[in-house]
Amino acid sequence: MTACLAGFMLIIGAIGMSGGRSANIQLQSVYYDRLVPLSEIAEIGDHMQANILLLYGAAVDGKAGKPVSEIASAVSANISAISAAWQRYVSSAQTPESKILAESYIAKRRAYVEDGLKAGLAMLAAGKFDELSQHVAQKVNPLFVAAKKEADKLVGIQIAEAKTSFESAQTSYTINSVISICMLLAGIVLGGLLGLVTIRAISKPLDRLIGLLQRIAQGEFNNRVVIERDDEVGIALRHLQAMQAKLGFDGEVRRFEEARRHRRTQRVEELTQTFDAEITSIMRTVASASTELQATASSMTATAEETSNQAYSRCSGNRRSLNERADRSRRVGGIGQLRN
Repeated sequence: MTACLAGFMLIIGAIGMSGGRSANIQLQSVYYDRLVPLSEIAEIGDHMQANILLLYGAAVDGKAGKPVSEIASAVSANISAISAAWQRYVSSAQTPESKILAESYIAKRRAYVEDGLKAGLAMLAAGKFDELSQHVAQKVNPLFVAAKKEADKLVGIQIAEAKTSFESAQTSYTINSVISICMLLAGIVLGGLLGLVTIRAISKPLDRLIGLLQRIAQGEFNNRVVIERDDEVGIALRHLQAMQAKLGFDGEVRRFEEARRHRRTQRVEELTQTFDAEITSIMRTVASASTELQATASSMTATAEETSNQAYSRCSGNRRSLNERADRSRRVGGIGQLRN
């Protein structure tokens, strides 16, 4: 589709360039083959009229006794200029009709020059001014009018050919414009179709991509990823497939770790509960033994106090007995000393 659209654009550009080139060629043809020859014919007519005026002026001046020596050279210069202009004219593009008229014009212009101008110059050189005046009026002017009629026909042909060239250029422009407009409209339609196809080609995979992303966001990692092409959307789907696989693997690893952590937690709780139960039992046993020990200690304390009291009583009795014995011994010792 893109290649077709580019082809349409190239064709439109080629048609425009071809139309411009054709119009340029036709305009050049109108200028060089029609306008320039018309200017040459107009120049020839001007020189021919100038020669008539020169001869008529020479006849008048000659009768008045004025110098007319430069008239012949001026007429000859105009004749040379006419010949040069005619050569330029015949070197341009000519139609068969214009060639036939050119031959007729050459014959009549030759008669105008030979029978009209040169004969008048001979009369001027001979000083026949009255005959020259009559010759200009009766011979030169009619020959000029006859030649001018042929020149006017040539002008008409040039104008007709210029008109034909203009109409041809206008027709070519119209055809090229219609073709360009049709191609442009076809290009616009094709561009619109290409845009719709492109939008559909992009939006459908994007919708599928968005749906996959939404399901992955909801924790579904077992989605089937269909990759139909290798463009940007296909690359994105391929990366999404890899991401889904990684996320799914990470989720399985995470669930496995959570399950193992849960089992470990349960085991720890069970051990804790067992330890608590055993500690509680031990504490109860220790508490019971402590109570018994406390009772035994109280009994032993009482027995010790009683024993201590008894020992104290006995010691006190023994001390009195000893004291009494010591007193008796001291008394006995005193009596013995007295006897000595």
